[in-house]
Amino acid sequence: MQTRRWLNNSAWSVAGNSFYAFCQWALLMVLAKAGNPHLVGQFAMGLAVSAPLFLFANLQIRAIQSTDLSGEYSFGEYLGLRLLTTLAALLAVCGIVAAAGYEMDLKRVILAVGVFKAVEAVSDVFHGDLQRRERMDSVARYLAVKGSVSVIAVGIAVKLSGSAFAGSLAMAAVFAAVLVFGESRFAVASARVRWNWQAFRRLAVLAFPLGLVMMLISVTTNMPRYFVEGRLGSNALGVFAALTYLSVAGSTVVNAAGLAATPRLAWLYASGERPAFVRKLLWMSVLAALAGIGAMGILALGGKPLLTLIYGSVYAANLDVAIWIMAAGALSYAASVVGFGLTAARCFREQLPLFAIVTVIAACASYLLVPRYGLAGAAFAQIAAAAAQLLYGAAILASALKRPAFFAVAPVEVAA
Repeated sequence: MQTRRWLNNSAWSVAGNSFYAFCQWALLMVLAKAGNPHLVGQFAMGLAVSAPLFLFANLQIRAIQSTDLSGEYSFGEYLGLRLLTTLAALLAVCGIVAAAGYEMDLKRVILAVGVFKAVEAVSDVFHGDLQRRERMDSVARYLAVKGSVSVIAVGIAVKLSGSAFAGSLAMAAVFAAVLVFGESRFAVASARVRWNWQAFRRLAVLAFPLGLVMMLISVTTNMPRYFVEGRLGSNALGVFAALTYLSVAGSTVVNAAGLAATPRLAWLYASGERPAFVRKLLWMSVLAALAGIGAMGILALGGKPLLTLIYGSVYAANLDVAIWIMAAGALSYAASVVGFGLTAARCFREQLPLFAIVTVIAACASYLLVPRYGLAGAAFAQIAAAAAQLLYGAAILASALKRPAFFAVAPVEVAA
């Protein structure tokens, strides 16, 4: 029964997140077709600036929430802390925009993307409660609505205005509407904030290392983009961001399966079922890496006409870069699965030095390779960072497997 439930949740999670990833890909196609690489580059830079701040402010509360098998914190406490940290992140984005020397159009895009990320952060808490109760079917439905409607809204906004700013605002509006009229009303029985400041402090102390980890992950992911934009300009960044999304789409599917599996992995680890924990993790890692390798093969066989159809000839001219990006993707998919294993084993603090080292490697590789090899150098930097994450993460997990079981845990309550 438990295996069937896990498979059902995994299927819903993969289906919902795959469709959402397809919608995000379609969104990028709309920006590429209706605009130009410069417009795509602006949107990518908006994400590169705002995403690390929000990921840090989010404190990876969803990971703690979904593995909170004993109900140590209430939903209202998770929501209250997320509202406070989201406001702090949004103010930080405003501060960066005010202080940075970006052109005005780019500043407006960064602010609009910041609003979108703020709404997304609040939605994530509702999804975390559904994940804890293994109701990934509901999460999938919300993602499907947001993904499909946002593509239409952004397409109309960009077509009418030719602006990444208008497209970003349209996306924020769609997410806000789904949050107000859907997630906040039906995701949980009570969506009230519980202003428990002592609980906020304890939860923030527990989650702070994970917040730093998620910020470092985002900085690592965006590090080549910073160097591409600084060295090669917004047009080159637009091309690189579009090609990179081929890998991001795959990671969305991997993350969907990982999110669905995390509560079950946490139960296996905490109850001492280590052989089953390792088998499930190895199986997921192999499948994830094979997905990336398969995508490399597809690009090698017919990548140029495929990229021309999806984005345009400007992007297809960089087929070699796309293949190298997928090589980095194959490594990062396997590394992500190991990361879910670390979270399930509640190795929160151990992930901080891991991603600090990976971030330094990404920065050094980007600094050395982007000026010399251009967009291919940015892809090489991604490969170096993903390989380091996979190897170091596996070493930490191997050490964690030697620890004794936590306690006998009760089954997670699942809504009917």
